[in-house]
Amino acid sequence: MNIDLSQMPIIQIEGADLGYRTDAEPALKDITISFYPGDMVAVIGPNGAGKSTMMKSIVGLIPPLKGKVNVHGELHGAHPDCVSYIPQRESIDWNYPITVREVVMMGRYGKIPFYKSPSEKDQKTVEDALKRMEITALADRKIRDCSGGQQQRVFLARSLAQEPHILLMDEPFNAVDLATEKIILDNLRVFKERHVTTLVATHDLSLVSENFEKVLLLNKRIIAYGNREEVLTDKKLQLAYGKKAIYF
Repeated sequence: MNIDLSQMPIIQIEGADLGYRTDAEPALKDITISFYPGDMVAVIGPNGAGKSTMMKSIVGLIPPLKGKVNVHGELHGAHPDCVSYIPQRESIDWNYPITVREVVMMGRYGKIPFYKSPSEKDQKTVEDALKRMEITALADRKIRDCSGGQQQRVFLARSLAQEPHILLMDEPFNAVDLATEKIILDNLRVFKERHVTTLVATHDLSLVSENFEKVLLLNKRIIAYGNREEVLTDKKLQLAYGKKAIYF
């Protein structure tokens, strides 16, 4: 019997409360949702809605308080190499003395035995990722000396080099120039073509309406999930943001 892997969920969250045990209440309650290979999903909602918490739970940084978070049918954290996570820039220590090329090479570490140096293939994969993100000229620059938009390109290049099954990006469009925004969006489509499941948290609803087919709307729970036409309605947005919110 042939099994169509594209019809099997790559991420399954079932009856889960997500958050930190030290918090009085979970950031997200009673979450049940599945994502499939090639899904390109915008994750939206007000501040504190639980967008970052969901991503950290999928990557395995936060265990579920209740329920299950499965990747490839196994509990969270079982497949760390297949998940690439780009957190918000504010959560990264940019003072670490490492070059752009070295950051991108980190994407290959899960594929290199600890006793070996990067192979010619690894080096070529890194150079191709730098070229695709148009940052080859920055390869020897310290990551801390790059602009915000350049740093986002570097981390997306690292994800390209990693060749993940799942890409999680938390607010990648914050404080970036239009050229970087276009490069990010173009490469998200490349990931989709490669059947990578991509979740992108953002506050820019205009960008979402123009570039994403699927939208997940959160506010402590799932308000709506589906095609953008079904989710980006006044009624559903008001449930998440409140009646006085301006959406577009």
